[in-house]
Amino acid sequence: MSLVFYNFVIINLIMKYKYAKEKLTAAIYSMVTGIGPIRVRLFFAFQTFPRLSGDHFPDELKDDWNFIHNNLTAKEPSYDGQGNVTEGRVQNTLQELGDVECVEIATRMFELYSKLQHL
Repeated sequence: MSLVFYNFVIINLIMKYKYAKEKLTAAIYSMVTGIGPIRVRLFFAFQTFPRLSGDHFPDELKDDWNFIHNNLTAKEPSYDGQGNVTEGRVQNTLQELGDVECVEIATRMFELYSKLQHL
């Protein structure tokens, strides 16, 4: 294997999950430094990765991502009489979650962040 090809492979591996790492780093920072109840901190953490999807993760971490995403977006948005969104999916979902469930989601987010840092 040539040195150029080897460097190309290494750089691709490093860059492949860079976006997910950046977004999860911002989410964890938001949860740790944010002020307020866990629901509020989860809401703002989620706002740091609106375009993040399972495609941004290796196969072995997609279930972790799906758990986080699905558990924060389980409820439908609310609409006013003109069809405008008044409360989003995440807001409606978080209103119904208990503290234990919120801590479980935050824990899974941190675990996903930790696993991703080792790739």
